[in-house]
Order: sequence, then C-alpha cells, then structure tokens
Amino acid sequence: MCGIAGIVSLDGRPIKNIHALMVAMGDKLDHRGPDSSGIYQSRDGLVGLFNNRLSIVGISDNITLPIKNRLNNKILAYNGEIFNHKSLRSELIKQGFSFSTNTDTEVMFCGLEKYGVDFLDKVDGFWSFAYYDSDRKELLLSRDLMGEKPLYYTVYENNLFFASEVSSILSILPKDAVQFNHESIVCSFQYRSTTPGKTLIESIFRVKPGGGIVLNAGRRKLNFINIQKFNLDKWVSFFNSNPSKEQVISAYEEVFFNSCLKRIPDEVDYLSTLSGGIDSSLINVFINKSQKSKHDTLFGKSSLSDVPSNHELSELKVSINTSKKLQTNHHVIDLFDEESYSIYSEVASDCFDGVFCEGVASFRQLAHYLNENNKRVLILSDGPDEALCGYNVDLKVFKTYEYMGRKSRNYREGILSKIHNNSYSRSNGNMLNWSYLVNNPFAVRPNHGGTLPSVMSTLFNNDIAQSSHKAYGTISREYLSMLPELDIMQRAALGYATTSLPEYVNTRSDRAIMGRSIESRLPFQAKELMELMIATPEKWRNNNGKSSKYILRLIVEKYLGNKIAFRSKYGFAEPAWKLDHIYKHLRVKEVIGDSSIFTNAPFNSGAKDFIINSGRSRYTWMAFSLASTINNFESNIKNIGVKYGN
Repeated sequence: MCGIAGIVSLDGRPIKNIHALMVAMGDKLDHRGPDSSGIYQSRDGLVGLFNNRLSIVGISDNITLPIKNRLNNKILAYNGEIFNHKSLRSELIKQGFSFSTNTDTEVMFCGLEKYGVDFLDKVDGFWSFAYYDSDRKELLLSRDLMGEKPLYYTVYENNLFFASEVSSILSILPKDAVQFNHESIVCSFQYRSTTPGKTLIESIFRVKPGGGIVLNAGRRKLNFINIQKFNLDKWVSFFNSNPSKEQVISAYEEVFFNSCLKRIPDEVDYLSTLSGGIDSSLINVFINKSQKSKHDTLFGKSSLSDVPSNHELSELKVSINTSKKLQTNHHVIDLFDEESYSIYSEVASDCFDGVFCEGVASFRQLAHYLNENNKRVLILSDGPDEALCGYNVDLKVFKTYEYMGRKSRNYREGILSKIHNNSYSRSNGNMLNWSYLVNNPFAVRPNHGGTLPSVMSTLFNNDIAQSSHKAYGTISREYLSMLPELDIMQRAALGYATTSLPEYVNTRSDRAIMGRSIESRLPFQAKELMELMIATPEKWRNNNGKSSKYILRLIVEKYLGNKIAFRSKYGFAEPAWKLDHIYKHLRVKEVIGDSSIFTNAPFNSGAKDFIINSGRSRYTWMAFSLASTINNFESNIKNIGVKYGN
C-alpha cells in the first residue's frame, strides 16, 4: 500500500526541474507511504516517477522505490495489494524469475514483465500503478476493476501529470491553470460524488476502474484501454440450473471464505469492523473460522442514544453480543468525542475528488484509532448493499417495477411521465427513483442520489441541474450484450458495481483511511464474489420483495441466529458535525456565508440563503465541503515556485 505520482513529457522536450517537481508531488502523499520513498528520473529527462511505501507485506524487506529490474529499463511505481501473491510468486519462479524480497510489489513487477496487462487477470487484489518501459518509452497507467485505489491525471504544458490524490497534482500547477468544474459541482450535490471519470477540477480526471492509459514519452496521444470487466457467465449458468437453497448457501460460503482468508494480514496487526449489521457480522464469522486465536473487532458509536426506535437491540448491543459469541477482542470508540471537529474540518477541506460525504470523517476517525494503536489494516464490509441492492429504496424500486410490469406499456409510460414531472416527484426522491426504470438505455437512480429535484432546481438553473442526470446507476457499453440475460435487480447491481462502488464508495474510503496511513481491505469486493452477487437473481437477493440481502441473511442465521440475521438495516446514525458544539466550532454557517462561490455560476441567486436557512441537511455539508475545499486551494495549495523554464 503506497502513494504514486509521475510526470511524462508528451512533446519530447526534457522536463526542467523534474526532481523538484517530483519532490513537491511526493510531499503531498507522505501519509500514504510513511515508511520509505524514492524517485526515478529517466536519463533523457522525459519521465519522472515517485513512489512511497506503507509496509504491509514483506515488512522486513528493504526495497528501492520505484522498483526496477537489473537493466534499469523496466520501472514500476505501485500502489496496491496482491492477496494471492504467494501462489503467483511460485508460478513466476517456474517461469524462471528469481525474487530478492517477499513483497507483493516484486510479484506485480515480474508478472507485468512476463505477461503484460494479461497478468492482471491472475491478480486477486487492488492497485493503481505506473509501469514504464524505457526502451520503448512506453508508460502504462492502470486502476483496478473495483476502483479501490484511485489514480488521477491531467495534461498541462505538454506534460502528463498523475498521482494517487488530486492535491498532489495541484501542488505543482499554477493557480491560473486551475478552474473548478461547474458540472462536477452539480453532480456532487446530487450524488455526493462527481461524474465518473471527473473531479472538481476542470482539467483533472480519474483513470477508469478496470481501465488504463498507454502513452509514449514524446508523443501527445493518450490511448485509453479496457483491461478488466465483470464476467457473469459462470454464475448466471449456476443460477439458471435452479440450485437448491443449500447449494446457493454453499457457493456463497466457499467464495466468501476464500476472500476473507486471503485478506487477513500475515505480518501486521489489524482490526475488523463489527457494526452489528449482517455484512460486518458475516465477515467476522468467516475471519473467526480461519483464525486459531482471537481477532480484534471495532465498533464506532455514532448515536447519542443506545435505544433503537423499533424495539430491536441497538447496533452497539448487537455488536457486543456478536463479539461475545465470536470471542473477539472488541474495541468501541465514540465518534462524537470532543476532538471530532478537527477531523471533520480536515476532510471537508480536501474534497478535490468531489466526494461530499460525512462518511469520510467517520472512516477517518476509525483509521485514526487504528493508527494510535499501532494497527495497519482495517477490514471493511462495504459492497453487498450495492451488489445485492440491499438499500430500502432498492426494495421499493423492485416492488414498483413488479407492479408496473403487470400494466400495459402505455400505462407505465404515462404514469412514470407524470411521476417524473409533477410536484410530488420534485419533493419525493423515491418516486423519482422509480421513473428511471423504463428508460432506454437502462439506468437506476442509486441510493446516494438522494438530493431532491426540488432542491437541485433551487440551487442550480435547470440546464446545468440536468447535466448530472443518470451520472450514476448506468451500465457502460461493454456490458450491453449481457443485459438480455439479467433481471431488473441484476442490472441495478451491475450499475452500482461499475459506477457507485468505485467512484463513490471506494474513493471515499481510500481518502478517509489512507489519511491516517491505514490500509483498507474489502472482502466483499473480491472480483469473483462481486460477480456472484451481481448474478444473483431476485429470488435470492430479496426473497421476492420481502427481505433485502436475503441470501446473506440466511448465512448469518446459520451462524448467529435469527435475531441478528433479520434485523433492520442501520449504519452510521448521525454525523458528528450536526451536534451543536461541533457545528459551531466548525463555523459551518460562517464558512458558507463567506464563500463567493454560492453567488456565482453554477448556483442560482438565492442559493446561499437557501442553504444557510435550510437546517443541517445533506446539502449543507456539501456546501461546507465545497467552500472549505476552495478555501484550502486558495490558501494552501500553491505552486512551489518551480517553473518549467527556470
């Protein structure tokens, strides 16, 4: 787990002051790799690469970064983790490779040297990397299919810049070269994240999940390639064979157990979240099955009350009871502590990726606790809500679609047109959500697109407000041939997996957790398990509209009983910024009120007053994040004074 950055000349002229530029970019990534770092400069001055390291695998090895071969003609700047690195190492040894370290970085390097991008199909893990062949002057940038590791890039003055975080790129760009993207701002207010592939900055983009960029130093053309995609054939065939309940449970248990087992660190201490929900409970069941000794679990208390509203056990009590049953070493931390305001202020000022979500602060609080207690890895349960359409709104979508399916096409289109255009739609997010379902090509409004149309039309003029419509929940062209084989919920899951998870959920957790030098691991997002969940038909995912994530609940019931398995869905209850003392300490109203952004495009006149007077809503936090990020840029993100011509 590391941070990477780089510069490539696209016009064939050596990059002046390349070392100083690389140092400046690397300084912004210190938290991603506090253990070691290094810089590569090509002899012709056309390429510079930076890499630092957070030691997780092969921690006793001293490795020169970026890693190079003996001829110094192949170089890899790598950020990621290969969970099957031991078996891949054995395979490469049989191919004649020798290894000087126990790191997975060296496995990735040798695999790329032997197989090129085809090697990535063998990898169970996540990554973003830059692989340079100096003989061919060819650079490959790549990002994993689930987008667990972000990678950003821009072109400025005939140079390509890339980095693990936007702020690294901003650190070397002149201020007059940076403009905030109006459409990205609008999309972030709608979905809590920018349009896939974009950032808040007009000229800075994200490498596509499962994709890459190939370019040659000295040539201006960037070639965008697809490297990985989901293959659902195996599991679609499995479910088409009409398997029994026992066969479905067995398939899930086998794939999930293997994913959990591979993601348990061998060399460093870790914590696994245990919230009391079915996803984290399931992860800890399988970790427990694979461990001879107790493992450590973590609960973040995000509610001032320990009494749930529907007569069920509270999240905290369920978490404690589950820990006792599994005999884990349980840690409980208070996400409402007096110092939480500093983390909220910190994350709000670094939203250049466009993720306007309080969850960044909650995850960073968890990571802060790990860092303070000398842990290195946090195991998270993100993924099933999207891949199995487990949100309450998804269940409502299914029920409505089933009802509409029994009506004539003209009836459906007439009703849904009214839903989309009338005032009830503008005030009711669920109704608008349903109106996506008959559109062609397919799209579904995801759970995180919850800013009401009435709010969007108040904040922004109608033309630009529509620019974010269907930015998420769509299915990209390479999957269109699959759609005839998939039911409505399988399609929705594929939309979530290809947009919401990589570009929102995983971007959020990476920024949050790496901000405290902690690696996150996501067992549910192993490629084969994601393919299994996406391919799961309605019968097993929602029990014909009766219960979300039905198959996972059956497995939890098997190990932990009915009360935990069929509890209602919860999550982080309330963000700490809404508490009076933290709200005032952050100066939320003042920061929004003092910002000029809300009196200019893309905002309508009156948008600022609407935000300030609307209470502590989701878009209040979004506005605070935008204003804080702009303030950070104007005050702290400065050109280091290294000029290309000096």
